[in-house]
Amino acid sequence: MEIEHSDEPGRPLSSATVVEVHQESETIKRIVLLVEDSQLSFKAGQWVDFFIPGVPIFTGFSICSPPHFLKCSRRLELAIKYSDYPPTLWVHSKCKTKDKVQVRVGGCFFHEITPQNAACDLLLLAAGIGINPMYSIYQHFLHYYSQQRERERDDQSPTGVSRNGKLCLLYTARTPQELVFKDQILAMAKSCPDVDVHLFCTRQNALPGMDVNISNGRITDSVIKSQISKLNKDRLQAYVCGPPGFIDDMEMYCMKAGLDSKQILYEKWW
Repeated sequence: MEIEHSDEPGRPLSSATVVEVHQESETIKRIVLLVEDSQLSFKAGQWVDFFIPGVPIFTGFSICSPPHFLKCSRRLELAIKYSDYPPTLWVHSKCKTKDKVQVRVGGCFFHEITPQNAACDLLLLAAGIGINPMYSIYQHFLHYYSQQRERERDDQSPTGVSRNGKLCLLYTARTPQELVFKDQILAMAKSCPDVDVHLFCTRQNALPGMDVNISNGRITDSVIKSQISKLNKDRLQAYVCGPPGFIDDMEMYCMKAGLDSKQILYEKWW
């Protein structure tokens, strides 16, 4: 089910300062913004409209950090793939610490965990830089259940939450180097038995010494069917982000595996 794109242009802008710039790969830069507006918040999976002084064009970048990171530090992170589009080109060629920008949160593509849906399972399907909103949702999931385990140890478990939901992340890119956040994703998965992660590369065969967690080839319909069979299909929500062809294929594979179209969420910008 396509989520309607809504940039909500009437919402006010929030000022932010670039405090970190990292080269994540040959084509992807990650920037950390310190947001001055203490009221700004977002939900895991949302994006920000990104405004640069002196650049007349603005664009939207998905937030790759989780909501609790902004809440505790007033910071949010964006991972941006190179292109010659003016705002993106600025990030890759001119952006530096102490630069001032403005942001505005938008988007209806997100996941927010509540006591009512905490037992629902999630299937996250990402290709390339489409990992950004999925990584935010992934961290949000792990943070929520880390807190829940602490409450359970203190005998303060929320009423009505009978079990943790499960999460499966399937993430594909052309090469291992393009699997942004790969190491962090795998490390975090070790802390939660209800998280299952599978990584794929489409244009590089396995080499001696290559990470054993990476499979060759694409995410196929049989892979989707196998993973859905391990989850609660009746209480499952699938999120898809990536190029148009990837989204179309994943939606078809999920429906072939028995999901209703309303259980499959994606947002198209084209």
